[in-house]
Amino acid sequence: MLDFWNGRILEWLDLYGSTAVVLWCFWSFVLGACFGSFTTACVWRIPRGISIVWPPSSCPKCGHRLGASENIPILGWLLLRGRCKGCGLPISPRYVLIELATALLFTVTAYSAVLCRLPLSVIPAWCLIVLCIGSACTDCELRIIPDKFTCSGMILALLCAFLFPSTKMPSNMTPLFALTYTFAQIAAVGLFGYSAWYAGKLLFHREALGRGDVKFLMAIAGFTSVFGALVAILTGSLLALLWLLCDAVKRGRLRRKFAYGPFLAAGALLWLLFRGIGMRLLLK
Repeated sequence: MLDFWNGRILEWLDLYGSTAVVLWCFWSFVLGACFGSFTTACVWRIPRGISIVWPPSSCPKCGHRLGASENIPILGWLLLRGRCKGCGLPISPRYVLIELATALLFTVTAYSAVLCRLPLSVIPAWCLIVLCIGSACTDCELRIIPDKFTCSGMILALLCAFLFPSTKMPSNMTPLFALTYTFAQIAAVGLFGYSAWYAGKLLFHREALGRGDVKFLMAIAGFTSVFGALVAILTGSLLALLWLLCDAVKRGRLRRKFAYGPFLAAGALLWLLFRGIGMRLLLK
């Protein structure tokens, strides 16, 4: 089924050439902005125990319910000039920045998937992008990564493996084998992560790696493989070290606690983007 729809999309892209590619990227940007808006809602609601379905979006300061035009991703914030229509107080620019970042990442990965001649392989990549942005933002704000993000991510990774087995390496896996293979990789990273967490508690009487970070890495492994999770750890650790050094110079002392999730997310997203470049080089 995947090969059939990949073939149909490629036929359309080949028939209309660059116009079709531009449309493909445009709609990917629009879809990314919509998912970015959804992600901002999840970041606010899930840690606070609020349903992501009801009530409708509203201003957290005055309770003003957003109208249709106010809910348009990116444009809604610009039309309101960054201020609530009800109380006139500023709306944090983080909302539009998250929407824009998600839209750009959706567009880049969609274009990369077209160049690799596997347009539908972008769906697991989009799931990973939403997971990374949502987890990073929540960890930055509240120092937690909710299970609803990470556990949902693992379930989506298993579902994507079954529905899109050709996105796995090697690409000739059957759906059942891809599902089993992905589950094994999630379990392997979970074993490694919880061992590190327990060792930190035993040796240093503190967490070397938070349990939320471990579950986040398990979800990353489901989408990227064990190797992708290791790249996320190494890259994230390097980025965290650089940030800590810069922060220590600025503050005059080394920070003892910080959110590690955003750095893991950055490592996973960098792996996702550069893996796409590597695949294009291999296919030339």
